[in-house]
Amino acid sequence: MSSNTDYYKEVVALLLQHDFRMIKVGMGSYQIWGKGSLRVTVPLPCDSKLYANAIMKTCKINHKF
Repeated sequence: MSSNTDYYKEVVALLLQHDFRMIKVGMGSYQIWGKGSLRVTVPLPCDSKLYANAIMKTCKINHKF
């Protein structure tokens, strides 16, 4: 896989599948997503495989990139 991969679309698709919603667009290049009391920051672009996997783990979504 290329080091220039942007995981943003895949991360957001998985968040939406698990009933997460965008809470707000942050100042700069990130968004806050949430479900219930759980909140997670999604960067734009999300070009780190480690960060994308950390988002999945935080959200308790069983998915690895």
